[in-house]
Amino acid sequence: MSLPMFATSCTLPDISQQRMRLGGGAQAIASPVLCSASSTQQSHGSPCVEFSRRQCLEASWCVASAGWLCFSPPASAAQYQRGISRYVRTKQLDDLESYVPLVIEARSQLQKAGNVMGQDAQSARLLLRDGAFSGLRDNIKALGTYAGRAKKEDGKLADNFFSAVQSYDFTLQRAIKTSKPVPGEAQQQLETTMQALDRLLATVPKDIMDKSQHIIEDISGPVPDSESEAGVASGKFRAEQIEQFLLK
Repeated sequence: MSLPMFATSCTLPDISQQRMRLGGGAQAIASPVLCSASSTQQSHGSPCVEFSRRQCLEASWCVASAGWLCFSPPASAAQYQRGISRYVRTKQLDDLESYVPLVIEARSQLQKAGNVMGQDAQSARLLLRDGAFSGLRDNIKALGTYAGRAKKEDGKLADNFFSAVQSYDFTLQRAIKTSKPVPGEAQQQLETTMQALDRLLATVPKDIMDKSQHIIEDISGPVPDSESEAGVASGKFRAEQIEQFLLK
């Protein structure tokens, strides 16, 4: 004869009694049974669902956490950035003069890209990736950081340059894919990119700028035979020369 099931709620005294009935020596005991069944379910003999004490505690914690997450005010982006910055180790910057020469060289490559884009858009795009442009993102960010420390800009100069050069590069890419001449808007985008770069270079102190210009002039000597056979010195070769000069 089957016994009817009732909704029950086990308390600590019930658990103690269960331990006593099991002898008290066992480490694992029967979990309290939480039954919730309607009269219709009882008539069909639906089984009770067993939950361990740990599962009950976890469920209670989840309910409490959900309420806290739902009703607590969201942190602003600035608060989140300040909070996460405590756990992220940022790379220490080198001296400003170690970044400026390569940025000046990148400006020269940008001019070359503008000179060849009408005849060879693919070569123009390569100039935006080779030589001084290969590490330009880090160098531009460094200049922007130094300018911000000196309160010479509000942090947008570096972003403006990246946005401008990406638009210019996209226009060149579109011309290559469609096999059409580079549109006239590319020239305007090139000028916007040059202006953004010049604004960033204008934040560099004059003595460091002059020193960097001298470095560029010192490496513009004879080109190795392998480069002479190609007709021009590659941006990669010049960038390597600048880096070697800075390491002296």
